[in-house]
Amino acid sequence: MPAKVKPEQAAAWWIDPGSCDIEDIDVPGKPKRNTNGLGTNAQRAALAKIPVTATVGEEAKVRRNLIKAFTNEELITLGRAGTKIHVYPRTHKAAGTYEAAQNRIAVDHDNAFAQTTVTHEVVHALRDKDMSRRGILAKSNIPGIEESLTVAEQQARTDTPGLSGCYWNCLVFDQKSKRWRRPTDREAMKMAEEDHKLFTGGKGKGLTGEAALRSVERNWSKSHIARLSYKSNGKMAINQASEVYMGIEPLSKAQPRTSRKKAAGAASVPVSRPTAVAAEKRTPR
Repeated sequence: MPAKVKPEQAAAWWIDPGSCDIEDIDVPGKPKRNTNGLGTNAQRAALAKIPVTATVGEEAKVRRNLIKAFTNEELITLGRAGTKIHVYPRTHKAAGTYEAAQNRIAVDHDNAFAQTTVTHEVVHALRDKDMSRRGILAKSNIPGIEESLTVAEQQARTDTPGLSGCYWNCLVFDQKSKRWRRPTDREAMKMAEEDHKLFTGGKGKGLTGEAALRSVERNWSKSHIARLSYKSNGKMAINQASEVYMGIEPLSKAQPRTSRKKAAGAASVPVSRPTAVAAEKRTPR
């Protein structure tokens, strides 16, 4: 389709979209499920339940990332929910999105190859569609809590630190001003790296299934991402969560308490507070 399209060309495309588009994209029929050469027979069967609309190369990379970060059971759950993945150009502000109403995950072409982007959006989908999840592992309607816990699980599942933009909204305590503030670029990147180490048990290799979920339960409340302030008028995710879930204590707005001993692999946060193990949902105050 030329840039300066003529009315008759546009009309022809409208009648038959497959006549002018990229091969395998927006053509008649159901999206192809190209799974040959990817993982085991069981993994290919699980992947085949999830349609990926993309070029052949993009689809292969997306599917490889899926089998690295998720178990067959998790992928089957995703497929049964009718979730589909689309790769297409987006604005620079959104590397990916999850649209619950459409059961659709969208990632842009530049980020289709990044394990962190696809993993992040699939975690959003599983938090929404996996009915076996409870407490902090299930979807929250509070944006700050939902984003914070999604980033935490993404960090647990990937092999590299995810430099999510959320880390630039994680508050840090300034010893000079004695106030919480936004981080510098260096601080944000360091927090992402430390959280990845924390959620992967210090090994830096992504977890899957129950191991990833248990890591989030154990470590979220002592992570940097728990201090995310997103669409909350300055309130941290952990403080919002303390009003919704049992077993999570709020972080003081004053200077945080300093832990005398730091657990092995723990994030270097000058805060001592309980983990979110076995957190259960309760009625908000």
